[in-house]
Amino acid sequence: MAKSKHVLNVVTRVANGSADARRLRKQGMIPAVIYSRGEAAETVAVNAREWEAVSKYELNLLSLMENGKETLVLLKEVQNDFMLNKAMHLDFLEVKKDQKIQAHVPLHTGHDAPAGA
Repeated sequence: MAKSKHVLNVVTRVANGSADARRLRKQGMIPAVIYSRGEAAETVAVNAREWEAVSKYELNLLSLMENGKETLVLLKEVQNDFMLNKAMHLDFLEVKKDQKIQAHVPLHTGHDAPAGA
């Protein structure tokens, strides 16, 4: 089974706050925050259609692309509006290849046979 790379394009947010978040959602964007160890949090916006396409996969590790700069992140939290069935806010944790991390990995049991058998 080939590994697939999930990439989301992001745009840096200049304004912050609930009014700006509502304005972004009306434009088809989802407000998000990238947290980094030892650095200030970065506020970004993700295209809602791109997020919907990527969120169909069971994933935790993503690449965020902004102006040619790629950032490897873990998906920390998704805040959903269950009435509208839409993501309202995303939280990401930056992963640096030279730092160790601890993460919870879901284990799905109950399959009859392993893939490829």
